[in-house]
Amino acid sequence: MSFLREKLGIGPQKHSRLSHRAGQLSHPIYSSVPLTHIDSIRLLQVHAKFSDTHIKCTLIVGHLSKKPIYRALSYRWGAPSQAAEAAGVTDAPICPIICNDQELLITKNLFDFLSRQAAEDDTESTLWWIDAICINQQDLEERGHQILKMIKIYSYATDVLVWLGEDDNDTEPAIKLFRALETLNEVELKELCPPGLTKAAELGYPGTFVSLTRFLRRSWFSRVWILQEVIAAKAVIYQCGSFTLTYTEMLNISMYITSTYWCRHLGNVDRPGINPQTDLIYPIGAHAVIMADIESMWRRKEPNLLRNALLQARKFEATEPRDKVYGILGLIQTHRYRRKFEKLFTPDYTLKVEDLFTEAMRCMIMDTYEPSALSMVEDPDMRIIKNLPSWVPDLTAPFFIGMGTIKAEEFSASKDMNGIWSPWWAETKPQSKFLKVTAVEIDVISQIGESKLEMRKNNIFPGWVNLIQSMPQIYKNGETRLQAFGRALMVDSSKDNVDPIFATPEAYSSSFRAWLVYYAAAGIAVSKSDEEIAKLHATLDGLESLRLSDTDGELLIPPTEDIRSFYTQQAKLWKPDQRLLSITKEAQSVLHAYELAFTEVVFTRPFLTKSGYLGLGPRSCRDGDIVILLPPAEMYYVLRKKEGSENYEFVGEAYLRGFMFGEMKEVVKLKKESMFNLE
Repeated sequence: MSFLREKLGIGPQKHSRLSHRAGQLSHPIYSSVPLTHIDSIRLLQVHAKFSDTHIKCTLIVGHLSKKPIYRALSYRWGAPSQAAEAAGVTDAPICPIICNDQELLITKNLFDFLSRQAAEDDTESTLWWIDAICINQQDLEERGHQILKMIKIYSYATDVLVWLGEDDNDTEPAIKLFRALETLNEVELKELCPPGLTKAAELGYPGTFVSLTRFLRRSWFSRVWILQEVIAAKAVIYQCGSFTLTYTEMLNISMYITSTYWCRHLGNVDRPGINPQTDLIYPIGAHAVIMADIESMWRRKEPNLLRNALLQARKFEATEPRDKVYGILGLIQTHRYRRKFEKLFTPDYTLKVEDLFTEAMRCMIMDTYEPSALSMVEDPDMRIIKNLPSWVPDLTAPFFIGMGTIKAEEFSASKDMNGIWSPWWAETKPQSKFLKVTAVEIDVISQIGESKLEMRKNNIFPGWVNLIQSMPQIYKNGETRLQAFGRALMVDSSKDNVDPIFATPEAYSSSFRAWLVYYAAAGIAVSKSDEEIAKLHATLDGLESLRLSDTDGELLIPPTEDIRSFYTQQAKLWKPDQRLLSITKEAQSVLHAYELAFTEVVFTRPFLTKSGYLGLGPRSCRDGDIVILLPPAEMYYVLRKKEGSENYEFVGEAYLRGFMFGEMKEVVKLKKESMFNLE
């Protein structure tokens, strides 16, 4: 599957985290092997097993400057899998080993790994660096120094072995599926994808794919520390029990799953109550793709590495919220950031989380002096840490944010506006809760529709219908209002009304029409209460009115009788948890592409402004919020004036249909810059 790497621009690839539970591994052995030099590290030698219950090891001191030969271990302290967790495995150090002739307690998962190493014939010829043993976890000063050394430790190792835990009943079927998928070409892989699953059955679907999902859900894949541990490595080997995989094999399968509908289709495996049509699910297997992307930026020393590393770190878990920042320091400490932002590079676990996140955001803004860092700020109602300034991202919040920085980079809302007014100006001082910016106010939001999640959950959308009916039949960019609305919902990034996903306007139209039939029919299925039924009738009546009144209404809007007929045909097959898979294959193939585009940016809602701009903004945006432009920003932003104050809250980024590539230039010429104080 090397063609997948080529498609994503990833070249040929490679042939833990640190716990902060003070006192957990305090032991007198560390005084006998002190780290006396700035480049000192401890290394572990595992001796041949001399009994079924005991493992004997020796700790020695090495110096990175002398380039010792050793391997590094990347693993999870606690339960490595859901099955292990159900069996009672925790991160408590309960398993004894003999280290430097003294008993030392380690976790069950690490004990399993060392047991396998002790059984190897040549085990004593290998030195290991393993954080839980090689670092005195109780010594805060030592821990802080080791955090800043992590990137060197993993990059100097001959290789990094990723220990995924002992194998279980799902491991062998998953590995066999890995190998089977490796033998298929691009066409064959495409035929396997949902909704067409006939070919997948030949590979043991659904059983083998369920095993694959459980394998990729092993807890190691979700930890933030793996970013620097794997990215810095010369070579990586994955091991689960006695089974091994190469880095390339893992990357290939990850790219295949995350770039197809498998990521959503497999998302509800072992997750009762999860509806893959309405609930957001972490993409299965995404870790390898993310790491390959960051590694590419790290090796090229790209200027936005700090922002991008912090952005990707929020997709991983950390028991200690400060590790969302400290867990990626190794990737950027050798960059140009170190001298510039010394405070950020001094790990301090006594610092308040909100102060650390604010300092990280200040560094991102002042580093590149671009407003793009604001695209990291999540919708206000998604925040977990409530006392953060509104312009500072909560790095512990879910990673589904706004348009997403990757989507935002497809646009250039400020294009060709140099010289009209000065580039954005920002001021934020250390320890300040305020961010001052200069920007131009574009317009005020006057009407909003249902959020995308509300629509997908309830399948009734009278607010959308009302919003469309409030627009003139021909929108500002020359599209009909139905075309503009359909393209806005999927955050269309095409410049000349040519959709990037659908080959022709006709193909786009048929897909959008089929999509409307499906969701309106779903509304009939789920509407039960009097209020829901009233909204359903409003939705269906509104669609029928648009079909009859608009020039392209009959092309894009299905008749009500077609919607009801579709529901009648599908009623017996209807499965609320997998509706896209329960309809006919023909219907799936038509609406599937629009559904994927629609869900790419899902935490949003459509809106209209007083001057008639159609947009997509944060799901918490509301009437009265203002839309601003900060050159050279790729996107627009939504602000809300604080009640009883002259200051503003940052709400999130916004997309304006037809005005994402500098088309707002003439409007901007007539406006004046304003100063906004964000808090």
